[in-house]
Amino acid sequence: MKSNKVLIIIAVLLLFSNYLTYSAIDRLENRVSNLNNSVSRLSDRMNDISGDVSRSLSEFNAENSWIGNTEARARHYNEDTKMVDVDVEVEFNELENGESVYIVVQDMEGNVLEKLDVTESMDNSLNLYYSLDLGIDNDYALSILGETAESKRSDSIGVVYINNRIEQMFYVDGHGWDEEYDEEGNYKTVKMDIMINPAFQKEEFIVDYFKDRKIVDVTGEIFVDDELFDTIDLLNDENWEIYQEGANRDYKEEKVEREIPAMEEGAIPLFEFAGAKEYFVDFSGTYSFEKPVNPQQKVQMYVVFKDNQGDEYRHPLYSVFEYEGW
Repeated sequence: MKSNKVLIIIAVLLLFSNYLTYSAIDRLENRVSNLNNSVSRLSDRMNDISGDVSRSLSEFNAENSWIGNTEARARHYNEDTKMVDVDVEVEFNELENGESVYIVVQDMEGNVLEKLDVTESMDNSLNLYYSLDLGIDNDYALSILGETAESKRSDSIGVVYINNRIEQMFYVDGHGWDEEYDEEGNYKTVKMDIMINPAFQKEEFIVDYFKDRKIVDVTGEIFVDDELFDTIDLLNDENWEIYQEGANRDYKEEKVEREIPAMEEGAIPLFEFAGAKEYFVDFSGTYSFEKPVNPQQKVQMYVVFKDNQGDEYRHPLYSVFEYEGW
């Protein structure tokens, strides 16, 4: 009987001790939670202060800078000259007496392509409106330059993406599967699926560019260790099949229709071959290596489109061949 009382006392003490422990843990958790909330509020406040400082600094710099608002925008494409009309607008806060103003055109490597004196175009005002003709083979960094006999100063107008925007009109993806190897472990055959989805664009110069252009040829180029190894005629090679939107497909999975948005001609590049006109095209086939190539070598495939004007568009497929150096 006496031992039972002792056990009951010990049990009560343990329960009370556990209660105190859990209460202490709960209070500690509440303190940690409150501390986290305080830190979060402090972080939000610091972000607000940082934003206010950045805005104030930007406003201060804008008020004390020699130029205000700037804009450079690609407008229209001229097929005859193969040039894009780019409108440049610059608002000046001040100009010195006798200061000459130039637009400097550079490529993306920093090479100066043009330095245009636009001083007379401003008609003694503080506003510049100027139109540039730029080629489609580059993207361009534009800057404004002010020169006097004693000093020079310049600021960036911005980057005009032309070639990059044209290249981005095509989304090309593909993968290789069911690889076969010879006795030495070299590639023998690789099955491939390639999907081509042109992008929808509303930019005026893109619409102008593709309005009278059609993709009429598609090839694949295999490079081994950065040297051209072989070329595949994806349209005529008997080992390759073309799956066109709207055509009967031999897919096991359910066919998925890709929606074409309402658009004007040129907003999406058109593929015109094999007796059909399509916006979306897939290729499926098997490539056979006629010379030994080891999987440890750098093997890369490019899909190359050619339009009816003779211009080419090249897109790499990184996931067709496995290579640890990517």
